Amino acid sequence: MFLRTRTSRYRTGGALVAGLVTSALLLTGCSSGGGGSSTAAPSGSTITVFNGATGTITENFNPFSTTALQPTLGVIFEPLYWYNLASDTEPTPLLATGFEWNEDGTQLTIHTREGVTWSDGEPFSAADVAFTFNLVKDTEALNTTGLAATAEATDATTVVLTFPEPSFMQEPNVLGNRGIVPEHIWKDVADPVTEINSDPVGTGAFTVKTFSAQSYMLTANPDYWGGEPAVKNVRYISLDSADAASAALVAGDVDWMSSFLPGLDDIIKTNPDLSYVNTPALTASIFTCSNAELGCAGPQTETAVRQAIYHALNRDQLNKLAGGGFAATASPTLLLPDRDEKWVADPANLEAPQSADVEEAKAILDAAGWVEGADGIRTKGGERLSMTIQTVTGWSDFISLNDAMTQQPGRGRYRAQAQPGVVERVERRPAVREVPALAGLHRSAGLGQPVLHVRQVVQLREHHTRR
Repeated sequence: MFLRTRTSRYRTGGALVAGLVTSALLLTGCSSGGGGSSTAAPSGSTITVFNGATGTITENFNPFSTTALQPTLGVIFEPLYWYNLASDTEPTPLLATGFEWNEDGTQLTIHTREGVTWSDGEPFSAADVAFTFNLVKDTEALNTTGLAATAEATDATTVVLTFPEPSFMQEPNVLGNRGIVPEHIWKDVADPVTEINSDPVGTGAFTVKTFSAQSYMLTANPDYWGGEPAVKNVRYISLDSADAASAALVAGDVDWMSSFLPGLDDIIKTNPDLSYVNTPALTASIFTCSNAELGCAGPQTETAVRQAIYHALNRDQLNKLAGGGFAATASPTLLLPDRDEKWVADPANLEAPQSADVEEAKAILDAAGWVEGADGIRTKGGERLSMTIQTVTGWSDFISLNDAMTQQPGRGRYRAQAQPGVVERVERRPAVREVPALAGLHRSAGLGQPVLHVRQVVQLREHHTRR
């Protein structure tokens, strides 16, 4: 129920933005591969990265796949531009050097970079860009954004995308969210949807060197158009949990990670070689099936229940208890308050409330006919006001957030139990304000009603991968 923005063809889910903006916590250790050395990693070294992966690593370097390994898009396969989602700045040119729209927004002309080669030595050209976008348009399973443009390379460095209607709003997705693939390889791929692409050929700064179910290694591309990277090898590893990640970082077994670590300030105090950057990026949210007309069932299909949950959350407390205090304030709009204030039409929607308004939540439920029973749990038409939250196994921060929400003062009675496998079940039974809700951390926030502002803390995902 805490929402996190998601684009979908069907509006079956309502989101309660938990209200915290989860920040991307990037932690680094000054070592060259172990032992916690206090010297910076020298040129030619190997650095070890933990990016939140737990369990067995499944090989997938297909840039069209929603389950591709993290470095696939950007590190191996590059888009035309790079967009810094944490700031309101112009995109950085990568495989393109310029673009312009026609007056009515139906044609986007892109100028591609010269002097770029694929990692197998073949030259990159505008034809590869045109091929990539046409492959997406013509393959329904790949076209998750509904791209309707037809692409044509008019010369070696120019490609024109023609849309059936004004499409200015598609600009960031087209320019910044599509890894370009080599036509000379992908034209012979039998099924671009299921292809795992175990030997990827890209234009990026790194290529794949080795792969196993426990880790994989990328190595610097000596012919990279932007210059060969100073770091020669990057090893990605899988760990069991946030606690294991913390131990690995302190021990010097990990040099860089993007992760939520409980007690981070204490870790930093006792380990001067470690440092971190905390950047609010997404909204921690709970996603819920809320549209009864499309088959959704349960108390959360009522607008009043979702509203009551929104008001019942004490996001400041959730941030302290489960977010380590690193979350920033989220917005009900799912935009980042600091970055996107100019886009929020109603100032009242700039930030989600940080404290709980229990009386407001009770009043909303009373008006909607949810009556408090003898056991303190509200019911309506024989249905009890309770819900189940599913969280990926090993995401200890999100699990802590779930637990904290059930324990907030004045929330009423509840029952929580951890189920084996990938589910964390939380059945809240509040007396009144109880309505289940995830907090809003701005590490990553949610849909509908934000929790806080931390980057990957509370996210209720029906499918998901990470963090």
